[in-house]
Amino acid sequence: MAEFEDPESDGPDRMLALRGAGEQLWEVSPPGLGRALEAIAAAGHTIGAIQITSEEGSIPWELMHPDDEDDRPLGVRYPIARWFMGRDSLRDAGRPAVDARVAAPRNSPPPEPLPMAAAEAQLVLRKVSGEELQATSAVAIEKQWRVGPGTFLHFVCHGAEDRLRLDGNATLSALQVNGMRHKLLPTWRDSAPIVFLNACKTAQTVPTLIGPGGLSRSWTKVGAAAVVAPLWSVDDDTAHAVAEYFYERITTEPKTPYAAIVRDIRAKAAVEEEDTYAAYCYFGSPQASSG
Repeated sequence: MAEFEDPESDGPDRMLALRGAGEQLWEVSPPGLGRALEAIAAAGHTIGAIQITSEEGSIPWELMHPDDEDDRPLGVRYPIARWFMGRDSLRDAGRPAVDARVAAPRNSPPPEPLPMAAAEAQLVLRKVSGEELQATSAVAIEKQWRVGPGTFLHFVCHGAEDRLRLDGNATLSALQVNGMRHKLLPTWRDSAPIVFLNACKTAQTVPTLIGPGGLSRSWTKVGAAAVVAPLWSVDDDTAHAVAEYFYERITTEPKTPYAAIVRDIRAKAAVEEEDTYAAYCYFGSPQASSG
């Protein structure tokens, strides 16, 4: 994925690399996937969504380019919903988009703090209502969640596969999120919040002593109903535009599934010639929505 985020490469060049990766991925995709798509089309049926349940969270299924006349990748043709094996059952019921909790920490450079973090926090609170968390440490955030978890949890910060950068030099790791399970899960079983990680590479899995790990997987483990996050490093301004689009859609079209909204975000990559749009993945039920 490094070629998708090469700072020496411009947008059209990175988009060509995305296309090449998609065609290569299709060549090694499970044979049953192509046969299933062909059989459904031959029967005259349409596909509402694709659900992928796997312990491997880093394969960019959404980028796959089937070898046919349709020029769009799989993740633009259909809503794609991921989930991790062994997690609780998927939750299909719509939940009102209200009472968000937003963390927009100001890390100590390097890297430089995100210039759009404060504006994005206000955007989410304006669209969904709620409050901004004091992102001073992992323990401080965990205490605030227990008091009022809300139905949305939004992070806008620097990130990597297994950690988020908080205020100063503090971080929130996937292991620390796992450690919150015994306190958060009793409440989150009912509130089932949607977690939006607008931070680089946070949809990726990482190897651990007991198998795949990572931030997206950890959030589902503590009771999140769904997670939205990018697979690779994203452009700051474009990532903010993604948040604007997502929250506008969930509030004006509450019955539109989250998976369909994230598909439409990915579709913007070809129009804008910006690979950041293609980076976003959705973990959860393909039917879940805010209505």
